[in-house]
Amino acid sequence: MTLSNGFVALKYYPRVFLIDLLSTFGIPFRVYEKWRFDKIVEQIELKNPPIFILGHWRSGTTHLHKLMVQDPQFGYITMFQAMFSKSFLGNKLFKNIMKIFLPEKRPMDNMRLGLELAQEEEMALVNLFPYSFYNGFYFPRKLREFYYKYIRFEKVPHRIRDKWKYDIPELTTSN
Repeated sequence: MTLSNGFVALKYYPRVFLIDLLSTFGIPFRVYEKWRFDKIVEQIELKNPPIFILGHWRSGTTHLHKLMVQDPQFGYITMFQAMFSKSFLGNKLFKNIMKIFLPEKRPMDNMRLGLELAQEEEMALVNLFPYSFYNGFYFPRKLREFYYKYIRFEKVPHRIRDKWKYDIPELTTSN
C-alpha cells in the first residue's frame, strides 16, 4: 500500500483498516454537525484575542497550559473536542466509546488524561488539515521531514505558508 507519506508495512494494514473504518463511520456525524451547527458557530464573536503558548516539548508548556485553564477567563478545548474536531458538538456516541479505551494517564509523563480535560490545540489541527508535525507520529519514517516542514517551515511552499497565516478557517471547512 503506497500513500503520499510513504509505504505502509503489511503488519500495519489492520490499523489502517480500522482507521478507515472509523473515519467512514464518522461521516454521518460530521455531516450532521456541519448542517446543525455551522451557522451558529459562524456567528460567535470572540471577546478577546487568543493566547498562544509556544515552547519546546518537555519544557513545561503542558503544565503552563493546565495552570492557565484553571482561570475561568481562559477558554480551552478538551481532549474529546481535539480528537473529534469536526463532530464533537452533536456526537455523544464516540465520547462513550472513547471513555472505554482512554488510559487514565499519559505514558510518557504520568499526567492525567480525560476527555473533558484541556488538550493542546495541535491535536485538533492534525485532525483538521494535513500541515502538522503530528503527522510524524502516524508516519514515523517521515518524522524528520515533518519536523523541518511544520515546526521550522523549511522548504514549505508559499501557498501552504499562506494557508497557515490567512486561511485556517478555509482549511477546516474544506476537508
